[in-house]
Amino acid sequence: MDNEIVTCLNCGNHFEGNYCPVCGQEASTKRFTFTSMMKKTLAAFDFEKGMLFIITQLTINPGRVIRHYLNGKRKPIYDPLRYLFWTTALMTVLNMMIDPKNIYMAKVEVDGVASEVNLWTTSNMTAMFLISLPLYAFMTKLFFREWKFNFSEHLIVNMYSIGHANLINSIFMVTLFWSEALYYSTFVTTIVVPAYFFISITVKKRVTTVVKSLLASGITAILFFIPFAILFILDMYVFKGALGLVPFPG
Repeated sequence: MDNEIVTCLNCGNHFEGNYCPVCGQEASTKRFTFTSMMKKTLAAFDFEKGMLFIITQLTINPGRVIRHYLNGKRKPIYDPLRYLFWTTALMTVLNMMIDPKNIYMAKVEVDGVASEVNLWTTSNMTAMFLISLPLYAFMTKLFFREWKFNFSEHLIVNMYSIGHANLINSIFMVTLFWSEALYYSTFVTTIVVPAYFFISITVKKRVTTVVKSLLASGITAILFFIPFAILFILDMYVFKGALGLVPFPG
C-alpha cells in the first residue's frame, strides 16, 4: 500500500501511504464485515487510546490530560465534545429507565409536577448541558484567571469535567437505583467532580484553590437549573401548560 498511488474516496486527493494527508481518511475502504466492525468497536475500549484511556486518565490526573490537550497533544486524547455527548447520553438513557414513581422522586412529588419535571429534564439532559456550557465556562474564567485560558479553552475544561461527572452519576444509577442515596450521590458528584478537575488543573494548589473550586462548581450547579425552573413557572402560571413542560388540565 505504501508504494501504490491511491485516490481518496472522501476528498479525491491522490497520495501514497495508509492515510490521506489532506483529510486523514484511511486508504483501505473495504466493505464492512463483522470482523472489521468488532475491531472498530474494541478500538474505542483500548487503554492506549479511545474511551477507556480518557476515562482512566481523567480519573487519575484530569489536569495533566486537559493541559496536554490544550497545548496540542491531541492525537491520543478523546475529543471533549464527544466525551460530553456520549457520557450524557448514557446517563440520560439510564435515568429514563428508572421509574419516576420510585426512590427519591416519590418523596418530593407534588400533584405529579415533580415527576413531570424529572421526566422532561432527563429526556432533554444533553441539550441542557450544551446550553449551560457557556455558564460553566464563564464561572471558571471568573474564578480561575491564573489559568490564562481563553473562553473556548474554558469550554473544553468544562466539557471534560461535566462529562466525567455524568459518567460517575451513570455508575451510581446502576449501583444505587434502589436507594434514595442516589439523589444525594448525584448532587455531590455534580459539585465534587468538577471541583476535583479545577484543583487538578491549577498549578499552585492552596487552600484557596479548594475553596474557589467548590464555590465555582457549587454556584454553577445551582445556576444550571434556574433557566429551566423559570420555564416551568412560566408554563404553569402564564402559558397554562401550552409549552408542554408540566401537566395541566385541558
